[in-house]
Amino acid sequence: MSTTEIDLRRAAGIFKVLGHPERIRIAARLADRAPLTQHQLLQELPWAQSTVARHIGLMRERGVIVCTLRGNEVELRLANVLVPRRLALITTHPTPADATAVGRAPRRELAS
Repeated sequence: MSTTEIDLRRAAGIFKVLGHPERIRIAARLADRAPLTQHQLLQELPWAQSTVARHIGLMRERGVIVCTLRGNEVELRLANVLVPRRLALITTHPTPADATAVGRAPRRELAS
């Protein structure tokens, strides 16, 4: 399977937008209980409406979530069915970097 430049750029955009802990938290909520309305999400998260709206806007722009207008509510869901599996894999399985970070000795400054 050949990966095109467009595919690579799209994937990079998704990784970039999910590189923020608050956006990962939003994606995890949607993975657990989608669809959620923007209002429901606001009730569950300890952030201002403007913060949630900014994160949702970026996630929608990058194709991570899909927003659907239902009456006067905006329903949110993950755009890709594989995202929940990837989130679970990343958040529940330690990486080699995690293991070394835990056992790493404090950095010492080198004498000049």
